[in-house]
Formats: sequence, C-alpha cells, structure tokens
Amino acid sequence: MISNKLITNKFFPIAIISLIPLLITGPLIPEVIIILAVFFYFYNFHKINIYFNTFYLGLLFYFIYLIVLSLFAEDTFLSLESSLFYFRFFIFSIVIVYLFFNFKDFKNYLSNLITLIMLIIFIDLMITLIFGQNLLGDKITHSRFSSFFGEEKKLGTYILRIFFIFVLCQPLKNKQIWSNKFIFIFIITHILIMFAGQRGCLIQLLLFDIFLIVFSIKIFSIKNAIILFTLLFTSILIVKNNEILSNRIIDTTFYDLNIKKYLITSEIFEKNIDEIVNDIQNINPYPNHYQRIYGNSLKIFYDNYIFGIGPKMFRIACKEYDYNDSCSTHPHNMYLQLLSETGLVGTIFILGLYFYFSFNNFNNYKINVKKNNYFIISLVVFVLFFPFSTSTNIYNNWISILNFYIISLVICQNRYKKDFYD
Repeated sequence: MISNKLITNKFFPIAIISLIPLLITGPLIPEVIIILAVFFYFYNFHKINIYFNTFYLGLLFYFIYLIVLSLFAEDTFLSLESSLFYFRFFIFSIVIVYLFFNFKDFKNYLSNLITLIMLIIFIDLMITLIFGQNLLGDKITHSRFSSFFGEEKKLGTYILRIFFIFVLCQPLKNKQIWSNKFIFIFIITHILIMFAGQRGCLIQLLLFDIFLIVFSIKIFSIKNAIILFTLLFTSILIVKNNEILSNRIIDTTFYDLNIKKYLITSEIFEKNIDEIVNDIQNINPYPNHYQRIYGNSLKIFYDNYIFGIGPKMFRIACKEYDYNDSCSTHPHNMYLQLLSETGLVGTIFILGLYFYFSFNNFNNYKINVKKNNYFIISLVVFVLFFPFSTSTNIYNNWISILNFYIISLVICQNRYKKDFYD
C-alpha cells in the first residue's frame, strides 16, 4: 500500500508541478488535479493550516461574498457556476505554499520544467518558420503562432505567466537571479510572445522590461541595464523587419487604434501642424470593439455600483445596454468585470490587494538596493494585474490556475523576504 509520506513527498508535488505543461492539453486534466489538491488539503489539514494567514482569511471572506452575490443574481444557478466552487483555487494556493516550503526541490523542478517547455515551444516555432508548419502540422494563421494550442490563440497568455512563475522561482535574496538560464528564458519569452501576436501580453512584457531597465541601473549595474536595453531594441528591430510580426503587431495595431503611420516616420515633417494635431486627437486608446464593451460594463456598474450584478452575469445584463452589437461573455478587462459584477465592495478589496503587493517591496528596495531583488515580486504583480490591460474572464479555470499559481509564489517570496529582513 502506498504510504502517505510517499504521496506527500513525491507524487503530489510532481502532480502540482505538472499542471504547467498539462494546461496545454486544456482545462480537464488540470481541473482533476485541482480537485485532488482540495482532498490533499483536508487530508493534511493539521500540517497545511499553519500557512493560513491574514491574506487567506480575507480571500475566504471574499469568496463567501461572491456566493452571496450569486444568490441574489438574476440567474442564480448560472452565477453559482462561477462562484460556488471558486474556493478550490483558494485551497490550491495554500497547497502550493505548503509544498514550496516543505518539498525541497519544488522550486528547482518547477523552474527546470518551465525551461524545458519554453525550449520545446521555441523549437516548434523554429520548425514552423522553416517548414511552414509546426510539429502538429499547424500553420501560422492571421499572423499569429499558437504552437500546441492549435486554434486557441492563447500562447502569449500562457508564456507570459509561466515566465513570471519562472521568475518567482529564482533566488531573489541576492543577484543569483541573473544566471545564464534566466537570460536565455528572458530572450525566448520575448520571441515567443511576439510571434504569438497577443498584443496585450506584449505590452505587459514591455512594461516589465522598462521597469527592469530602470531598476537595473541602480541595482545590477549599468552593464546589465545596457544588456536589457539591447535586447529590447533588438526585439523592436525583429518586429519591424519580419513581415508576420510587422503585420500583426504594427499594421493591425495602427489600424485598430486609428494611428496614422506617418506619425512615427520622417513623413511627419512634411505635414502641417493642424493635420498632425487632428490625427493625434483621433487616436483610440483601445480598439473600437473593446471600447463598446467597456462602455457597456461601465453603464452596468453605474446602475449597480455598490454590489454589482453578480458573478458571470455580464453576459446577460450586457444585452440590456447594448446598442452596437458589442456584447461579450465578459468585459475583457479584469477591473471592469469586477466593477460590473461585484460592485465597489468587491473591487475595492481586490484593488487593495493589488496595490499592497505591487508596492510593499519598494520601501525595502530603497534601503537595500544592493542586497536583493525582492522588488521583482512587486513588479510581477504590478504588470500582470495592471488595471489598463486586457484580460480574459477572471472566473475561467484555465487562467485562474495560472494566476493563483503566481499569487501563491508571491506569498512564498514575501515570506522569504520577511525572514531575510528579520
């Protein structure tokens, strides 16, 4: 008979780590592992419960709040589909924290596995560029590479998040993070996200780059900042000179945002000032279809600003406010979804967590800039959950697994940081 020690020390940590590649297969198998994590939690409650802190207590009350909202929603059963069992990710997160501190090689296995996944997908990209199709026989469609995800265009979302998981597995208490493996993964991440064609993810990655360059000047040395800037500049040149990337990232973006291409070329000097000002004023901050969805979500919020309309109710309420055939299952922005579905009460709680985890490491950064890389914890949270970025449905189990994986590692690294300063 398999001993409990064997399951705890060998099988289950590997199952949780294997979630990362299994997410490529879809949500079914990962969902089974999440359910096993729930059983694992209750079976080992006396050991795991010591990691139940104030953050998780607040999160527990928040999940209860979501269930209460669902009970008063227009379609209670539809709303409960998202809220009733969402607590499983809360338990999943605590289990990751437990494994992080009790399974000696958890970080190393996770980091090495992500390196292997990145390498395989990168090789798949190279095969696609050389032979016109990838290992599964799929071609690049609509200027977007999706690798093993096939018709599901979410490779960028996946790569960005496993990159952040990789970052949070590094030894942040010193400069060891800047290993050859880290630089290798850093470069591959940029290449894969560019070819994935998810512009929102690319913008988030560039935001991460910009802050990393700024902080590198003080923390890591001018040399590292120059290396990062060179990588960023090289990425821009690759986009500009590759037809596939240029079409998706530049041409399509300029069209969607109504940006005239002459504004970034020497042709601008041939235009009169009135024409330039007029064209700048006509630039859209978001594509038109997103603007209409955002408008509908704000209208819903204005009419239900305290408690919102309930989880998963946007798809129903949107039809009552839609005048331009611009409804969707969710608003494509995390905070607009929170505002419309959970109101100010639910949104303020999440925003509070966002600002806390985004900025709580910078006080230590000012004092200990030469000693550690803990500011990267805040940088990951700041970029990943940036309020003005587009996002998928926050209750989607596939994205929730990745997001809660990252949140769990943020909790772990913050605990390391506390021990470091104490």
